[in-house]
Amino acid sequence: DYEAAITPNTAAILKVHTSNFEIVGFTSQPTFEELCRLSREKGLISINDVGSGTLLPFSLAGHQDPTVRECITAGFDLVTFSGDKLLGAGQAGIIVGKKSYIHQLKCEPLLRAFRIDKLSLAALEGTLIDYATGRAEELIPGWLMLNLKEIELEKKAEEIMNKIAPMRSCGWKVKVIPTLSLSGGGSLPTVELRGYGVEVVPNNMSAAQLERALRKMPIPIICLLRDQAVVLDVRCLRNEDSQILCDELSGIVGRPAK
Repeated sequence: DYEAAITPNTAAILKVHTSNFEIVGFTSQPTFEELCRLSREKGLISINDVGSGTLLPFSLAGHQDPTVRECITAGFDLVTFSGDKLLGAGQAGIIVGKKSYIHQLKCEPLLRAFRIDKLSLAALEGTLIDYATGRAEELIPGWLMLNLKEIELEKKAEEIMNKIAPMRSCGWKVKVIPTLSLSGGGSLPTVELRGYGVEVVPNNMSAAQLERALRKMPIPIICLLRDQAVVLDVRCLRNEDSQILCDELSGIVGRPAK
């Protein structure tokens, strides 16, 4: 299909990774090596937009994303990817590849309009230093949250449940439940992560009113609505966040519904 689409006006072959969607059914696609070989045979530039931009080998719930190094090793002339998503920095677009093509891109007048600002560049540099020093998986929040074990999440949920257990005396129901978390819309499409959360059924207000109250707190708390309950998925809670959650939730108990 790629070869049939080449015309005298073709300048490059572009491969785009399915970062935020998934094609299922009787489908197939060429390998990286096949595309790079075709590009060389036809004298074309080969470009791979790998999307989520993971720098570390990554496999989760049966899903794998190619690393930037794998794309370069396969022979692509240019590889593009995001600074956020699996890379874990701020929003940015990154291009790596052969020096001759990078130089041409640097000479493009539009670069001045598209380049990121100094604060974004500083954030990106700090994140890349974590990778260079081998500490990405322990310092970058996204990697920490993705790699949490179920037993750790269950323990965290039980700790939160125990802290807010006094709410039961006001007629509120609180319990630990299993959850399925989505990693996000920009990477790992359809991958569901097993974990745990705290289900709260309010007494003097509806679940929708409780959700709205939590969202309007000084530090907004985003939760899930399930039937007549609010579900607090603990995967993305840092240790210091748990007490804030408990304090704000406890403060809502006993307030009249609005």
